[in-house]
Amino acid sequence: SACNTDVAFDLFASLGGTPDGGGAWVQISGAARTITGNDVDFVGASAGAYDFEYTVTGVAPCVDATAIVTVNVVDAPDAGTNNTVSACNTDVAFDLFASLGGTPDGGGAWVQILGAARTITGNDVDFVGASAGAYDFEYTVTGVAPCADATAIVTVNVVDAPDAGTNNTVSACNNDGAFDLFASLGGTPD
Repeated sequence: SACNTDVAFDLFASLGGTPDGGGAWVQISGAARTITGNDVDFVGASAGAYDFEYTVTGVAPCVDATAIVTVNVVDAPDAGTNNTVSACNTDVAFDLFASLGGTPDGGGAWVQILGAARTITGNDVDFVGASAGAYDFEYTVTGVAPCADATAIVTVNVVDAPDAGTNNTVSACNNDGAFDLFASLGGTPD
C-alpha cells in the first residue's frame, strides 16, 4: 500500500524474493504515474490499484525475468489548514469545523491544546463566560495505513462582549437639572 501523498515510493523494496538490480520498470495498469529509477510519484493519485512490471534482462541462453508489484493507493486524510478566527465570550455553540481553512474531511476529532478548558461538543465549542484571549483547538482526521493522521489547528481569539447593562425604570422630577442616565442602568454596564 502507498499513500497518495508519497513523492518517492520505492518499488524495488516492494519486490518479493532477492531480485537483481539494474532492471527496468514499466507501468502496466492504473492512471499514468512518473517513475524515476525505482521510485514512483503518487502525489495526487486516485485511490486504487496500480501495477508496475520489473524486468531484468537475461544473458543468453537465459530469458528475461519479470515480476509485478501491485500498489494499492490510499487517499490521505485532509484535516484542512490552520486558521485564526475571532469569537465572542457569549457564543454558546461556536463552529470550529467551519473555521478550518481548506477542504477538511469530516469525522475527525477535536482536542483543546491552549487556553482555559472549554466544552467541545461535536464541532462546537462553548465560549460563554470565557476570558478574553487565545484558545487553540487541534482537529485530527485518522489516516488509513500507510497514510499518517492529518491535523490542523484553529486559534480562536475570544473577545469580551459589550455590556450595556440591563433595563431599568427610574423617576425624575420635571424641575431636576442634569439627570445621570448611565447611573440609572441596571447591571454592570461598560
